[in-house]
Order: sequence, then structure tokens, then C-alpha cells
Amino acid sequence: MFILTLMKLEEYMKKSGLKIGDFAREIDVTNMAVHNWISEKRTPNQVMMQKIVSITKGEVTPNDFYGVE
Repeated sequence: MFILTLMKLEEYMKKSGLKIGDFAREIDVTNMAVHNWISEKRTPNQVMMQKIVSITKGEVTPNDFYGVE
């Protein structure tokens, strides 16, 4: 058995010292898109999810958006 720890995108950004605009530029989306993901109003689509996993080096995964452990 293994323990999976969730890291929400907002936690990752704080840990990394990234502001919404910084992260949005890194993955080429609007600030509003990132804001909506952080506030859980929207979930990234598959392409964006892959970019998020890649940029965060796997620290933020689809499970983090769905709360699946």
C-alpha cells in the first residue's frame, strides 16, 4: 500500500512562488483560466492537465483536481 498526497495547484504555486499570471504564461492560458481552476469553478481539460503535470514535474496531477487518493 502507498500513500498518495494531494497537492492542489494553489499550494504548488505558493510553494514555488508563482502568481496566477506567472503560471498562466507558463502554460499559455489566461489568468482567468488558472483562477477558475484554483477556485474549483472549472477543471482543466486533458491537454491543459498534461501541461500542468509536466510543468509541476508531477507534483500536481489530475487526482488533485478530483480529490481522488
